[in-house]
Amino acid sequence: MELHGRALGIPYDFRVPTWRKLKSHYWNPDDERIFIPRAFGIGWDINIYRLKVRYPALFYTLLSLTILSTALRCALYIRLVMKKRRTEGS
Repeated sequence: MELHGRALGIPYDFRVPTWRKLKSHYWNPDDERIFIPRAFGIGWDINIYRLKVRYPALFYTLLSLTILSTALRCALYIRLVMKKRRTEGS
């Protein structure tokens, strides 16, 4: 079996990527496409640079939602840990 190619028109790549490949894959000013074959796995990824250039409002909205959801997850995790510590200390 080939480690990369297409199956039924869907791209796949099972070669282990380096950090450099991942960075240049997701932030690639040289590629005009927004949807690009995955750096590892089956299907497509998003060229974040191209998304930012073509649709800045969408890019910043998604970025804000990502930051907010990460902050919420951290806050909920901290709350859960603190609650567990209080119940163990009692």
